[in-house]
Amino acid sequence: MTAFIYTQGSATKQMFEHELGLSLPTITQNLRAMEADGLIVKGEMQQSTGGRKAQIYEFAAHSSVAIGVRIQTPRTTAIAIDLNGKSVATRQRTLPYRNNDAYYQRMNGIINDFAQELAKQGSTVRGVAFCMQGIVSACLLYTSDAADEEASVDLGGRRITKKKKTKAHPNRRE
Repeated sequence: MTAFIYTQGSATKQMFEHELGLSLPTITQNLRAMEADGLIVKGEMQQSTGGRKAQIYEFAAHSSVAIGVRIQTPRTTAIAIDLNGKSVATRQRTLPYRNNDAYYQRMNGIINDFAQELAKQGSTVRGVAFCMQGIVSACLLYTSDAADEEASVDLGGRRITKKKKTKAHPNRRE
């Protein structure tokens, strides 16, 4: 039912019954659970066709968000993404990276303040992911071909070969 209302955007009990072949008690029980979880909200009543007006249920994309945090010197960016994958809020702060407790406490404060702002707007934060810029190695090239058995490493069934970078000869055309 969640996938159906996600793809449709909105639906009535009758639509669930017709499209999914579920019984009305099953539909009602699941709609109550999804409403309690904040995944759906009751929309307007559908126009009457002679009988009772049908209740429209709408997918609540903004009810839950995930926060993505990009850490780059000198700026940190936090972005909230809703259940449709759309950006709903962004915060940028100047905070040069430092590997110390004060930096991490400040970062924690920025993320918590952002999450509280989102909660005031009715969104539940379901998770936080971090992306950090960094240099892996200045003088090594990692390739997937295992040409040199002695200089290779097995990482869970995938062989990684470590090779030194070579500078192109100034007179040679590549």
